[in-house]
Amino acid sequence: IAGDSFAARLDADRLSRGKETVTNIAKGGLKISAIQKSIEAFHTKNPLVQVKKLFLSFGANDIRYCTQGVNHLKTPVSDLMKTAKKLYPNARVFVQAIPPVHPNGQDKIPGNVCAMNNLIFDRCSRHKLFYLDVFWAFLDRYGNRNERLFPKCDNRGFYDIHPSPKAGMPVLAKFYLRIIHSKRFNPLGY
Repeated sequence: IAGDSFAARLDADRLSRGKETVTNIAKGGLKISAIQKSIEAFHTKNPLVQVKKLFLSFGANDIRYCTQGVNHLKTPVSDLMKTAKKLYPNARVFVQAIPPVHPNGQDKIPGNVCAMNNLIFDRCSRHKLFYLDVFWAFLDRYGNRNERLFPKCDNRGFYDIHPSPKAGMPVLAKFYLRIIHSKRFNPLGY
């Protein structure tokens, strides 16, 4: 598992269930280029590791302050995907969508999340990777962000963009668990 803070909050030991080896190299705050470097560094330090399934989570840090859309991220996204395929040609690569994040006063955020998810889907199709659509799992029945799955705002009035540890992260972890432990291949993750 490589990527940003969404993936970093996943517990590799719990995901492994003692049956599979799961390594999580994700770190909070990473942007696409840094994630690419972390995958390259891991591969250099561990050249004999056989990766069967590789999960990538990225984009939330890259879109935070985009005011002109996300099209300028096509090349970095493609570069990351090409690197993942080059380093791990036999792995099935899953790229996680960005969950609906609270805008915290940045009105471009919701549109940027949807645009970035569309970009990720498009790039996954182009590079023959698997798009892991977790976005819908964090919506309520009316299509709004399910606030029950996210922490309340802090004393400054800001909302955490991450799913809450008790209600939201298990929703995300289920996607990973199903794919990690599936006997048959399911590219959709559910």
